[in-house]
Order: sequence, then C-alpha cells, then structure tokens
Amino acid sequence: VNLTIDELIEANATTALQFFVNEKPSGAPVDNLDIEHEKYMHVIGVRDDLSQFFHIHPEKVSSGLWKVEHIFTEPGVYKVWSDITRKGVTHSFGHPTFTVSPLTSTTTASDFTFAKNIVLGNYQIGITYPEAFVMGRDTHIDFAVKDVVGQGIILEPYLGTMAHLAVIKNDLSVYVHTHSEEHGNIMEEDGHGHESFKFIPEALAHGPVEGEPIIPASHVPFNVNFPKAGIYKMFLQFRPEGIKLPADQSLVGEIYVNVLKTGSAYPTTQSPFSKPVLVFLSLVIMSALGRIVYKFIQVKK
Repeated sequence: VNLTIDELIEANATTALQFFVNEKPSGAPVDNLDIEHEKYMHVIGVRDDLSQFFHIHPEKVSSGLWKVEHIFTEPGVYKVWSDITRKGVTHSFGHPTFTVSPLTSTTTASDFTFAKNIVLGNYQIGITYPEAFVMGRDTHIDFAVKDVVGQGIILEPYLGTMAHLAVIKNDLSVYVHTHSEEHGNIMEEDGHGHESFKFIPEALAHGPVEGEPIIPASHVPFNVNFPKAGIYKMFLQFRPEGIKLPADQSLVGEIYVNVLKTGSAYPTTQSPFSKPVLVFLSLVIMSALGRIVYKFIQVKK
C-alpha cells in the first residue's frame, strides 16, 4: 500500500490521504480486499509525541485507489499505518512520516505517567495485568470501564467488536492493532511488515447513592505481545451504549506502559539448593514438627 499526500499540509485544513493498493513487483492494482471489522481499510495515525491519535477509513475511488479526508488539528510530525485484509490474511503497512505545518519546533515527548486508572470525560478506565510487561511474551491485559461515579456501563459494538486497541512505541518503530475477545493481533515493526479497579478520589467523593446496587464494570480483555522493550502508549477505543457519535467513531482512552527486556527488574531470591534437596529438607522439617506437636498435645498421666 502506497500513501500519497499533499506536499504542504496545514493544521485545521482538510487534507486528502490517498492509498494505492498494489501487488509487487508489477504494481498492478489490487481490488479484491476483504471486509475486516466492517471496513475494507483501517488507517491509524499519531503525532510523533503520541499526543494526537486518529482512526479513519478510506473509501474506494478507482481500481486499487482509496481516499479519505482528514483534518489535523495540531501541527507536528505524523505517522500513519494502513491495515488491509486479502484472502483472509491481514497486512499492515507503516508509511513514511510527514509534517503538518506550521512547524515552529520539533515536538517533544510528553511526560510519561504510568497510571493504572484514568478519567475520560464521564468515564473511568482501569487496567490490570498479571505481571510486569516483558518483551516477546504474550500478556493478558484487562480493561475495566465504569462511569465517573464508579458504576459499570454497557458497551456497544465498535466496528465489529467490543473494543479496539492500538499499541504504539514512543519512537514509532512498533505498531500493534488488536481487538477484544477472540480477534488476533496486527503488527508492524520498523516499517515491515478480575478487576482490580481503584476509584479516583473524585469518584469516591461522588460515589453511588447509599443503598443503590453496584453495577460491575464492563471488562474488555486483550492479548498483546510487545516485540521490543521500551515505552509504549495504548489507545483503547470503545463506545458506551447510546453515545451520540457517528457509527465509525469512538472514545479513546490513552495509557502509557513500560516494557522490560526481561523480568530481572523484579528479582526473586534464588535458593542455593536443588529441587530434590529442598523436597527432602521439607519432609525432614515436617516430620520433626509433627513429633514436637504430638509430644506437646499428649495428656500427662
């Protein structure tokens, strides 16, 4: 997939992004794409400091050519990825970065806050995972969504699933697009290729009315494998039931995570004894304790 975009892109102006789907090496246009999550093509983009995020869907204009118009509300350097599915196989393409003017200075990364709970308007999102994030390891991540006073909400389907999750490394070298429930990951790297929910203080101060039944949070599970160590930002896209947004738009919860090379940052004490020796010592200690307890409970004549 090749991206064509205007040489001069200005913030707050309508910009056309064109994507040419073709087969290499001939360059022949490809038209037999599959519908995946209700769309033929998904385009996800961010600014290089990860402060701006969008998920849009081009429409076909001619053989192999797809087009979508977008308004960049902030200047800066941007990168987009396009996802297509053909013959049951999903492909992801990372496109070269481009600049949205006026660019007065290079954008800088935001402060990284590794929160497990965030507030998004009238909603709050909690994240739980079984252990530290480690590269190259499948990690189960659970998002719990409630309203701002701590009551669970109902989520309605968004583009064929309960939620979408885009995971992008802060140097833009890794992109993962995954879906809740049984759906798998889409990954592009280097241009190729039980609730533990803590209420925020404000929510505690304005919690549910006394005696009102507690509605459990909506849980959205994902499975993510991070191919590199470093800092990532996760963008959770979901739709609360009845929200007044166009059908292909959503709310976006944003959470930073830190991925380690190994689990060595969380060391455990290593025993100097082998496993068989430990088992033997345990049996000896248990036998000795049993004899002591038996003698202690004997009734003296």
